[in-house]
Amino acid sequence: MNIAPSSPSVHHPRRSSAARLLPWSERILATANARALIARLHAEHGPLMFHQAGAGAGAEPSLPLCFVQGDFPLVEMDVLLGDIGGTPFYVSHGQYRALEHSQLRLDATEGLAGVFSLERSTGMRFSTTVRPLLRPVARRTAATSAARPDMRG
Repeated sequence: MNIAPSSPSVHHPRRSSAARLLPWSERILATANARALIARLHAEHGPLMFHQAGAGAGAEPSLPLCFVQGDFPLVEMDVLLGDIGGTPFYVSHGQYRALEHSQLRLDATEGLAGVFSLERSTGMRFSTTVRPLLRPVARRTAATSAARPDMRG
C-alpha cells in the first residue's frame, strides 16, 4: 500500500459510544507568547505546522518542532492533535498514546529551539506542558483533517 507522506492514514482507536469526548479544538491550547511567535513566523515563512515526537507510552514530551507546512514528511502513524489558529499540531503515535488523555499547552519562551525548528533564529523556543484530563478525547489524523472544512478561525 503506497501512502503519500502528506496524507497519512491512521486507524482510529475503539472507544465507547458513551464516552464524553473533549472537543478537538480544546486538545492543544496556546499562550499569548506562543500565538505571537506563530504569527511572526507565519508572516515570515507562510503557513506553518508543528510536529512533536516522543519515545512512547509514559514518555515526557519532546520539544515541538515548527516547520513550513508540508516541509516535514508525516508518516502513517502521525496523529493530528489539533490546531492553533489554523496551524496544525501533529504528534507521533507513541506520543499520542502517552498523551491521549491529556491536554497540551504550547508556550514560547527564551531559549534554544530544536535544530530544524523555524523559531531557532529568533532566540525563542516552543515548549509544551501536559495537563491530564479526566475524560477521553477524540482523535483526528492527517487523513481525517483533509475532510474537515477550513480549520482557520
